[in-house]
Amino acid sequence: MICLLFSAFALILAISYWETCHPVLRTSKISLDSLPEKLNGFRILLISDLHANFYGNRFLKLVEGAACDCICITGDLIHKKQARDIGYAKEVLRVCAEKSPTFFVEGNHEAINPVYEQKLKNHLSALHIPVLENKGVVPFNGFPLYIYGVKCWKYDFGEYQPGDCFSVILTHRPDIYSLCAQQGADLILAGHTHGGQVQFFGRGLFSTGQGIFPKYSKGLYRDFSTPMFVTAGVGNHSKWIPRIFNSPGIDLLILSGKEGN
Repeated sequence: MICLLFSAFALILAISYWETCHPVLRTSKISLDSLPEKLNGFRILLISDLHANFYGNRFLKLVEGAACDCICITGDLIHKKQARDIGYAKEVLRVCAEKSPTFFVEGNHEAINPVYEQKLKNHLSALHIPVLENKGVVPFNGFPLYIYGVKCWKYDFGEYQPGDCFSVILTHRPDIYSLCAQQGADLILAGHTHGGQVQFFGRGLFSTGQGIFPKYSKGLYRDFSTPMFVTAGVGNHSKWIPRIFNSPGIDLLILSGKEGN
């Protein structure tokens, strides 16, 4: 019996480790009563938490193959350890910029790693990717869409001015869900949690900032008038710590309006 249990545990770890090294593309449909007719079917590719890990051409092709109207990156492309090469993160950004209009907000690892200010920000600028630090943009002519991004720790909503547009708030941290919802946004997108690292019956095990069994770890939440989608993200702090029942990946979000909008 003990041998069987050990074999099952070893098999779960082996599968989990393989999955941890092979991010996937997930597709979710989000129904929004406030969605304007022009944005019905609008597709957002959500990417987060690469942590300067390397996944080769397979992941780049995964991004390239996702049919989307824009790309939102909610931070932690790099890692707090400066020794990690950011070359692959820069390559991911290049693929995103060449594919679709792309928008970026910092994560907690960008906030503490000087490489972000010294190198990555210049690369983002060269690729014409807006870095939304407590500010917003109306990116598309003719589309009533406003995207506002907040800094990880020094977040502020003083410049949040969506007007009559459908508004999306980008934040690295889902634990500020209530603050974002108070602004009256139509949709909030976040990352940071790594899906709770281990998933049990749809519930994550742990997340920095929320602790054990975090309230917001992965997927769509409707706790307030504004729904929030949290991506499980791409990478890990360490590839040697596998995710369990919790595949890493990127999320293609298809916005759907209420019938008759």
